[in-house]
Amino acid sequence: MSILNRVESLAGMLLIVGVMGCSVTTLPIQEAISVNITSSGVREIQAAISVFQNGKLVPRLADNVFEHSPILLVEYGNVKDEDGKLLDGRHGRLPEAYQLQIRGENCGVYYQKSDKFVRLYKVTCQKYK
Repeated sequence: MSILNRVESLAGMLLIVGVMGCSVTTLPIQEAISVNITSSGVREIQAAISVFQNGKLVPRLADNVFEHSPILLVEYGNVKDEDGKLLDGRHGRLPEAYQLQIRGENCGVYYQKSDKFVRLYKVTCQKYK
């Protein structure tokens, strides 16, 4: 076998190994609900939402957040004009939606607008239906 053939064979094997090494493994994503959530778990979810909102304060969440539904909608207060009159919905901000998910073995909150997932360590998740 000539040196050129050996180099070509080696290059072909390295290419195959490189492609196999770079393959992306996707974890199964499942909607989830929280189980027996604690106050520290609620604070952790608030911190995750704050990350999605670039550090802005997050409204207080219910003590049973995500226990009945994998989706959390956060609505903002009514918008008023300078005279204190309520403006119609066109002037308000749309609700933000967050989803509790299980990815592989990890429980976390997903925010679709930024396509970000924040893992939670103090919340126990269970597959939703």
